[in-house]
Amino acid sequence: MIADEVDQKSLKGFALFANLPAVKAGKVHWLPDSEGPAVGAAMSQATLASLPHAIDELVKAAG
Repeated sequence: MIADEVDQKSLKGFALFANLPAVKAGKVHWLPDSEGPAVGAAMSQATLASLPHAIDELVKAAG
């Protein structure tokens, strides 16, 4: 899930999201949109310069 800290708090407090099986099972990985390594920004801009960064951050999050 791509979301900054404020959005994460809102989503976690939203009953429909919180009750999804994947969320309950702890299978949601949070990636920052514009904070920290800004994975969301790198993915949404999708340039030759940003995609390698986004891929590297996704691999780190998955590991």
